[in-house]
Amino acid sequence: MERISRLAAGLLAGLLLAALLPLGTALAAGPALRPLRSGQIASGLSREVYGFLPYWLATPATERDLHYELLSTVSLFSVGLGPRGALVQSGPGYAFVDGPAGARVITAAHAAGVRVDITFTSFGMAPNRAILRSPAARSQFIRQAVALMAERGADGASLDFEGLYLKDLPAFTALVRDFGRAARARNPLAHVS
Repeated sequence: MERISRLAAGLLAGLLLAALLPLGTALAAGPALRPLRSGQIASGLSREVYGFLPYWLATPATERDLHYELLSTVSLFSVGLGPRGALVQSGPGYAFVDGPAGARVITAAHAAGVRVDITFTSFGMAPNRAILRSPAARSQFIRQAVALMAERGADGASLDFEGLYLKDLPAFTALVRDFGRAARARNPLAHVS
C-alpha cells in the first residue's frame, strides 16, 4: 500500500511538471548557489504555485523546458533520511540535489526569481518513530539538512514524513518548529513546509 502511495505521489508530481514543460526556457550559466534576497523574488503570480521536481524527472530536457514564469517555488525532490536522522547521501535524490543537475535548476530558478526548496523525506511509521523519538536523531537531521540547504543556496525546505503515529505528532511539531528556527538562523527568509 505504501509503495502504491509513493508511486501515486510520483505520478502526480510528474503530471504537474508535464503541465509546465512544453515551451523552452533558457538556463542561466554558472551556478550562484545562494538563497534569494527579498528584492529578488519574482512577484508576477497572484498565488503561491509550488512545484516538485523529482530526481527521476531531472533530465536535460526537463531542465531546459521548465516554465519558471509559472512557478513561485520549485522543490527538489527528494533527500531521504536514515533511521538515526542522517541524510542518505548515497541515494539518487541526494546526488541530484548535490550535483550539477541540481545546481543548474537552482541557478535557473533563482535567475527567474523563483524560490528553491529541498524536500526531505522519511517514509514509514517505524522509521519516523525512530527519528522523532530520538532527540539526537532529530538534531542530526536538522544540522545536516540546514547545512545542505546553505551549501546549495536553497530558500527553504519541505519536510515529507509519511506515516506518523498519533503519539509522535507533538515530536513532529517540535521538529518542524526547531527546523524552521535553525533554517532562519542561517537565512532569515527561509521557509519550511
